[in-house]
Amino acid sequence: VTGPVTGQLKPLPHVDMEPMTDAFLTASVLAAVANGETQITGIANQRVKECDRIAAMKEQLAKFGVTCTELDDGIQISGKSLSDIQTPNVGIHCYDDHRVAMSLSVLSVVAPGSTIITERECVGKTWPGWWDTLAQSFKVKL
Repeated sequence: VTGPVTGQLKPLPHVDMEPMTDAFLTASVLAAVANGETQITGIANQRVKECDRIAAMKEQLAKFGVTCTELDDGIQISGKSLSDIQTPNVGIHCYDDHRVAMSLSVLSVVAPGSTIITERECVGKTWPGWWDTLAQSFKVKL
């Protein structure tokens, strides 16, 4: 995949992610930088994973200045332009959940300042080399 380094993503009014619920966290951080409303549904099972992932994303995306509303089976995200994403004033809490940590690390890359991610070692559950890959392949400063 190639393309411009930055650009403005377009929101998707509604995405039913029932066939791929674990991917909603990545979709959420993309929706956070898609200027407009994105509704992700079909993910009620994400409330009973390592944590309540829907509530976790709402709480942590708010630290980047992104407004979200929890739905019974999903989340509504009011995305912003890249230039409006804020650097969290406090650390990002991962709830010891590898998918929360990895998805929010991607959003942290576009925040204007440094972001502290707590409990980052939890990514070892699925990708022990995640942080090394970010640093070496994508030149992310850790």
